Amino acid sequence: MKLRRLTKDSVMRRNLSYAREHLLAIIANPALLDEIPNGASVVFVPQNDAALARYNRYLGRQQEQRGRKVIYQPVRRLTANAAD
Repeated sequence: MKLRRLTKDSVMRRNLSYAREHLLAIIANPALLDEIPNGASVVFVPQNDAALARYNRYLGRQQEQRGRKVIYQPVRRLTANAAD
């Protein structure tokens, strides 16, 4: 499988879009916060974007090596509004 090259800008843009969707889901259902331990980082693992998923898992492993708690959140795809 060939992975496309990611730019810092595209990683940031897509991860911010996933974070926005995640925050909107939390606003709609605050119980989702119970799944995230205090002080943990949430790493989004897109199921439809192998390159970003691989890069985000790499970032998560770096955080774990520094002793930080990481939650890996599988995500399917962005809604049309989040991709803007």
